[in-house]
Amino acid sequence: MRSNFLLAALLLAGCVDASLDDSDTPPSDDGDDISVRAVIEPNDTLGDHSVAGDFNGDGFMDLAMSATGETVSGKAGSGAVAIYYGSLAGLSLTPDKVYTVASFGKTPHAADHFGASLAARNMGGDQAWELVVGAPGFWATNASGTAIENSGAVFTFTAAHDVGLTPANVITERAAGGSVEQNDNFGSAVAMGSYNGTTSEVAVGASGEIPGGTLRTGWVTIMSWSGSLLVGVQNISPPAGTIGGALFGASLATIHYGSPAVDDLAIGAPGDSNGGTVHWYKGYTNPFAMMHNQTLAGGGAGFGSVIVAGTFHKGGKPDLAITSPATTTFPALNPGSVIIYNQNATSHQYDYLQQIAPPTIFPMKFGSALAACDLDLDGADELAVGAPNAAVGSTRGQVYLYQGSTGTNDLLSMQGSPLSIHVETYSTGGFEAYGSAIALADFRHPMAVQPGMAVGAPGATVHGNANAGLIDEYTGTGALPSYWNTHTEAAQ
Repeated sequence: MRSNFLLAALLLAGCVDASLDDSDTPPSDDGDDISVRAVIEPNDTLGDHSVAGDFNGDGFMDLAMSATGETVSGKAGSGAVAIYYGSLAGLSLTPDKVYTVASFGKTPHAADHFGASLAARNMGGDQAWELVVGAPGFWATNASGTAIENSGAVFTFTAAHDVGLTPANVITERAAGGSVEQNDNFGSAVAMGSYNGTTSEVAVGASGEIPGGTLRTGWVTIMSWSGSLLVGVQNISPPAGTIGGALFGASLATIHYGSPAVDDLAIGAPGDSNGGTVHWYKGYTNPFAMMHNQTLAGGGAGFGSVIVAGTFHKGGKPDLAITSPATTTFPALNPGSVIIYNQNATSHQYDYLQQIAPPTIFPMKFGSALAACDLDLDGADELAVGAPNAAVGSTRGQVYLYQGSTGTNDLLSMQGSPLSIHVETYSTGGFEAYGSAIALADFRHPMAVQPGMAVGAPGATVHGNANAGLIDEYTGTGALPSYWNTHTEAAQ
């Protein structure tokens, strides 16, 4: 998962005006854009964001992978999300479904960036997982009927056993009681959880919002899932002192304590003072109102750009892993680092535990993607860290795996050698950006027998198409999965 998204359940270790026109029910077809699925093209960037979930309810985890550079109806960067079903043979080699804004009956625009954020969760009903997709560059319609550039929207999908996903609704900021305005970037981040412990909600970040009409600090809204329609229940403005350009809501992570407990929410503001901040909000049952509990800061410029929650210590409460693209040691080179915070059961605060730094000072973008999951099934989550700019021979990109601990405050330790792109299959070398997205799940067995991994390489060259992108799949073999297969956007 890149940026914000914790993969719910298995992937804790990988989120209103019901009458608004952007909540229209889409056409009654299956939502596929066949013209997208049939062609591998330059600059599609398949593999730049990901989330896993059982979208068809068959017991196998499936993969949703974004291609935000996808050209749709001649509009470059409108974006697409490809769905790969899991099975005993692993993920499908090419997508089973491909969705775009056109799947919802909406007009594509350049740089809609459909798929820039993803979240999945079983919202109730049968065993199939629903999907929410953010498009922060989407041209939403304001109250006057004018389409506004970069106002943003989120797109909801219902799911059913043996049916899969169905495009449902398009939700804009008007549904949360806000105004559709240029550069609000509603949908910058999405997360799904039960923040009141009873119903399902979606948290949506609008990192360019100007709450109160003063500073463009960003904003987050909590919306109740009601039959795929999102109904606003609480708007969260940044804490006092947040600066303009803070990008509050640029990243989100649900902190899940296990059913039926109330979920919490971590909100990133990587442009804030002190090099960026992360804010911990506690969920509450009665009355429902998420309350600010703690601010974390001081990790270096861009701190909070990516957040994931995982139980890295067996039997403990969820920890936080937070990316800091710059480091205080080598601020000019920006190699990146990941800081681990351990939740203190006594003080009910997050305490600093360790900083995981890359092995070199090369600007490798270490921490561009994070995912957590119990890969070796020992009760403690492992942490996967993407470094898409790491130099590996003639290619770029690595994924580092760190093993969780059965102790209370033990440090995470690196497992084996970092993984890199399986170049023999498609890529001709260059700037593959392998590790831009990571999803951890068992795609080959029902009921999570042995979780594996899917890694996006959006800069990979496929059949001569530069930046077409691909996905490498790994099968579970303990804390260090082994390569299984490579997936592209189409057969060719």
